[in-house]
Amino acid sequence: MNAMPTITTPSPPKSSAPDVGSGRRRFPTTVRVGRLFGIPFDINLSVLVVAAFVVWSLAFQILPSVHPDTSTAARLGAAVASAALFLVSILGHELGHAMVAKRHDVETMSITLWLLGGVAKLVRQAPTPRAEFQIAAAGPAASALLAGLFAGLTFAANRLTDWLLIPVVLAWLAAINLLLAISNMFPAAPLDGGRVLTAGLWKRMGDAEAARLISARCGLLLGFVLVAAGAVAVAVSTIGVGWVSVIIMGLFLIVAARSEVIGAAIRGRLNEVTVGELMSSHPASLPAALPVAQFLAATSANPNVATPLTHWDHTPVGYVIPAQLAGLDPFTTSTARVEAFAVSAEDVPRAWSTEPLARVTERLGDLQPSMVVVHDPTTGLEVGTISAEQFGRALTLPDQWGRLDPLSRMPEVAARGPVLPGSPR
Repeated sequence: MNAMPTITTPSPPKSSAPDVGSGRRRFPTTVRVGRLFGIPFDINLSVLVVAAFVVWSLAFQILPSVHPDTSTAARLGAAVASAALFLVSILGHELGHAMVAKRHDVETMSITLWLLGGVAKLVRQAPTPRAEFQIAAAGPAASALLAGLFAGLTFAANRLTDWLLIPVVLAWLAAINLLLAISNMFPAAPLDGGRVLTAGLWKRMGDAEAARLISARCGLLLGFVLVAAGAVAVAVSTIGVGWVSVIIMGLFLIVAARSEVIGAAIRGRLNEVTVGELMSSHPASLPAALPVAQFLAATSANPNVATPLTHWDHTPVGYVIPAQLAGLDPFTTSTARVEAFAVSAEDVPRAWSTEPLARVTERLGDLQPSMVVVHDPTTGLEVGTISAEQFGRALTLPDQWGRLDPLSRMPEVAARGPVLPGSPR
């Protein structure tokens, strides 16, 4: 099963300290093989399971049934070559996506082969319905072309060689590539057919994320159907190995489609909600010389709201989120001035109150500040702030089918403790 990439939802500005690893060296499950057309090419070790299954099924089931007199060594050699060409076929499918994506100025971060096929990871979503359709259709089109190529080679091999294993192997590769093209065209994300469905709905509805959400729901539904059908078949069948694989594919589809649902629902919210709807109106500034204890007492009602600090002559110093100082030891809170923990005003990103949250997250990119200062586009004046914790409200997970609660019903996200750089330990 091949799947188009799922683009991750933008993260909110973060102020948490970096995670500390356990110190154990983990065995790598994905190996970087090299680059193809400038695109990093990785292989997940789960591919070995696929290769072993292909070799076993060809060498000991399919080929003996067609040519029982052929030696085991010959069958094994043909099966290994077939498994390698099968993986090359999956790679060709993913390269089809990547090459067409590049034509639409969408770069590919990497291509990975794994247990259930391959994934081309794109840096961003397709910019238009036309691009969405062409990128999605390129993979099955590449598989269909490979099916035609192997079918032609099968015809030629029947005429040019007496070694009957060669046309059988080529015919199998033609059939498996045709199956790959057809199975990926089911209209359910994250399958390629789901992306084609997304393109059509997007063009008709004018809303990319609403279209992606519908397609992802179709993926969930298809996954549940596959799991249910596989479970029933295993229960009534004496040979259930094939149906177990159907259940596994259904479970994968459910997990992948759920990820698509989350991404589409949250990106849709980020497109709809403006900065002004999420921000806290600008609180009154406090003296930068205040001891931390007094600052925390003065801001106890709004611990997650970025509070501006000023000098005695009202010149700005910076901003502090009270919740980030709540874990300081009593000696520090009673003796240290709050300005020691301020984020300089020059270092805080700006946003307009009328901007969609999606535009702000796109502009921030990998930058993950602890807060954003909001300005009114008409007057240019500072009107509010958004902290990472407040931003997290917009990223609350939807239900199974992508339904989101209104922002007005969401509680404030809990504070994460003292995380500002330079905080006393």
